[in-house]
Amino acid sequence: MGEFIQIVTSMPVVPFTVLLGCCSLYWLTVIAGAVDVELFDVDMDIDFPDEPSLADWGMVGLKWFNLGDVPLAVWASVFTASGWLAANVFDRDLALTGGTNSDLWLAILRDGAIGVFGAKVLTQPLKGRLKHREPNTIALLLGQHVVITSTEVTPEFGTAEYPTSEGAPLKLNVRVASGRLERGQTAQIVNYTGATDLYEVQAINGDPRT
Repeated sequence: MGEFIQIVTSMPVVPFTVLLGCCSLYWLTVIAGAVDVELFDVDMDIDFPDEPSLADWGMVGLKWFNLGDVPLAVWASVFTASGWLAANVFDRDLALTGGTNSDLWLAILRDGAIGVFGAKVLTQPLKGRLKHREPNTIALLLGQHVVITSTEVTPEFGTAEYPTSEGAPLKLNVRVASGRLERGQTAQIVNYTGATDLYEVQAINGDPRT
C-alpha cells in the first residue's frame, strides 16, 4: 500500500492523480445535486466560412476526439482515468526511483496522449447519446400543426396546443396575421416573436375564417 501511495503521489503520476481527484469530487457534487452534469459543456458546432482558418481546422480535430459530442465532464473523466492508468502501468519505476526533468515531462506527454486516444475510443459508443437536447425548440416547432384551444384566435388573442411525445401537450400563445381561427381548428405555426413569446399561425388551407 505504501508503494502505491508513493507512485500515485510522485511525478509523473501525480498530475493525473490530482485530475482524477477533481473529477471524483465533481461527480460527487453531481450525485448530490449541487451542480448540473452539463455545467462545463461547450458548444462546438462548426460552421465553416468560405476560407477556414487554422482555428476552424483545430475545431475539427477536437470534434474527431468526440469533444462536443459527449458532455465535457464525461470526456474529461475518461481522459483522466486513461492517463492515470497509463502512468501507473508504464511509469511505476520512474515514480519510485525518480528521473530527469526531460524523462518526467516526456512521460507526462505520453500518458496524456494515451489518455486522449483512450477517451476517443471509450467515448465513441456514447457519441451524441448523452448530449441534452432542448425539446420543442423554436426551429422544431416552425411548420408544425397545433389545435386551437381558445374560443378564437385573432391578431390580438389566442391559445393553442401542440401534442408532444412526453404526453402533456405544449400550450402556446398564438396569433393570426389577419382574420380569425375558431376552437378546434388545426393551424400551422409560421413564425415566432421572441420578445413577446407569441407564435403566428395560419389555417392549414391558408384561408382563415373572417
